Amino acid sequence: MCPNYIEKRKHPRVEARISVSFKSLDDLKQEYTRNISTGGIFLKTDRLLDPNAEIELNIQFPENLGQFKVRGKVARLMTLSHPEAPEKLIFGVGVKFLDPEPKMIEVIEKIISSQVSLKK
Repeated sequence: MCPNYIEKRKHPRVEARISVSFKSLDDLKQEYTRNISTGGIFLKTDRLLDPNAEIELNIQFPENLGQFKVRGKVARLMTLSHPEAPEKLIFGVGVKFLDPEPKMIEVIEKIISSQVSLKK
């Protein structure tokens, strides 16, 4: 990490592969998160989402930790090269949770604390 780097995130974030489905402009899309925090998720998808769009996410947590629906807002959108097909694009999407239910936040905190304890 750069010595002058200042962390701007409010919420601790951990790498996590969690099933997420959402409605894109064309159809229902299922993806997996790259990372998660109590404030939102980051995922990669081949569907372009509108910046600042509000979307409904259906999140299926592993190990029977539950399934939750939550509204989110596209807060970050990046265009990335496809690792296997350079002529195709994929998109990195940061989604901020809007009014997540407390039980879902508890589940995310449990995932974060288990990841942090594994790193120690």
